[in-house]
Amino acid sequence: MSSQQVAMAPVGHDRLREERRAGRYAGAVSTRERQGHESTAGDERGLLPPLIYVAYALHYDGREASVVEAGRITYADWIEVYERDHPVRRFVEAMSLYLRDVDSGLLPGPASGETAGFYARLLLMPADELRRRAGWSDVALAEHFNVPLEEVAARRAEIALQPSST
Repeated sequence: MSSQQVAMAPVGHDRLREERRAGRYAGAVSTRERQGHESTAGDERGLLPPLIYVAYALHYDGREASVVEAGRITYADWIEVYERDHPVRRFVEAMSLYLRDVDSGLLPGPASGETAGFYARLLLMPADELRRRAGWSDVALAEHFNVPLEEVAARRAEIALQPSST
């Protein structure tokens, strides 16, 4: 199984200033807004309110692969250059969908790389389909499901299937 990590970090003020200039400032609220007080989107000096939400940074094979914040997914350049149906890109996209769903409250947290990987394998390699092909080699399954080879062994273990000797 590849290395998968999810890090949570506060969204930085510099990034928010850039978002605000580009007209995309949304999602960050001050603690006063959270408590129902009047909105404080910053003052005349350009100071920003305290941040109370985080971004999720997904690392795959030791490199940052995507960032999920405020319901948006941004992929790293090294993921973007892959074709849409590349196994690594598909897997990272599925993991990122999990993080987006945790971030939006559709799925319970806390988010982790292990859980994001499980979610991606569940989505991309349905158990019933995998069981029907239990005798296939890991290489054949990775090609069939269009997933990274190392994820097949992890999925087999999750549903307790052993690879064939061929």
